[in-house]
Amino acid sequence: MDGPGPGGAMSGPVSPNFVPDAAPPFDDENGLGSFEDNAGFDWDTCSTRTPEILSLQASGSDGGMWMSFQSVDDGERAEFPADRPSASELYWWWKPTPDLRENLYFDAKNLASTAASGSIRFYGTDHLCGGEQLLLEVDLGLLELLPTWATRCVTVPGLRTHEALGIAVTGGPHSIGLDALRFGPPCHADR
Repeated sequence: MDGPGPGGAMSGPVSPNFVPDAAPPFDDENGLGSFEDNAGFDWDTCSTRTPEILSLQASGSDGGMWMSFQSVDDGERAEFPADRPSASELYWWWKPTPDLRENLYFDAKNLASTAASGSIRFYGTDHLCGGEQLLLEVDLGLLELLPTWATRCVTVPGLRTHEALGIAVTGGPHSIGLDALRFGPPCHADR
């Protein structure tokens, strides 16, 4: 996609902007996950084939808990055999079915001293982390993650037809934090 340059002339491709115009606060009605409840209550981990180290951490952007994703080295990849049923690492199912189920807001941060590489993938899935369909993949570099919590927004097309949202972070190297997943209005008012 090309954008206007100086004086309105067309220039090269424009990078997508995942920084929302306004970040809706996390609330129980539109929120998917802030990790305060134990696994099995609104969210859970999957028996995944995606090599990644997940760790529940204290002092999140919203509430007391958040999840870290860390890439693994080749020696650790054997722990994630290809025959495991899910590419998703985590999944959330909605309490009531929200009206705004394609505009997904989340808080994220870079935990490393170098820029994160790899991608974050969003899957449509069921309540058991199966029957997955990849709906969106975003390069971590395009999220422009900071060393402090910041809200990002993606539109996940087709999510309305699924019972739950699966997430995987893959590639690397990276070490990122994720918290306060919630639905909201379009990421940008002009789109």
